[in-house]
Amino acid sequence: MKRILNKKGISPIIATILLILITVAAAGIIWKAVIPMINKSLSKVTVGQGALEELEIVTDNGLTCTRSLNTSVQIRKIPGDVEITRIKIIVTMADGSTNFTIINKTQMPDDNNVKSYIIYPGNVTSVAVAPFTRVGNTANDEEQEIAQQVSILPCK
Repeated sequence: MKRILNKKGISPIIATILLILITVAAAGIIWKAVIPMINKSLSKVTVGQGALEELEIVTDNGLTCTRSLNTSVQIRKIPGDVEITRIKIIVTMADGSTNFTIINKTQMPDDNNVKSYIIYPGNVTSVAVAPFTRVGNTANDEEQEIAQQVSILPCK
């Protein structure tokens, strides 16, 4: 019985050092996990905003319009600093359903140019465009929010 009572625990100095080491290790783990997530989120916002300003649906010439079988959409690419890798054209029908078409980089308009796209189906009420941008230095791209959405009129 005496043997158990005489047993000592760790010294207060060693306990303090262990607590400091555990705290530093936890802070390092959190730093390694949280900072990259914050940086990725911030870069996505910056890249996404730039890409939104580089696409425009051209409506002033009457060539962006809808027919019974198809819809014609003209998109202008405005020069900018963001690499747009693809464009998503989203059309909304009268019943509220949506459909989309992906335009690859080789089919996109060049800077300061307008390109027309024929999209099926027809009888569309609105059309929107959303850019895809490169994610960092990788081969991956990511869809951004809708850059512009316009109501569409019947072709004349």
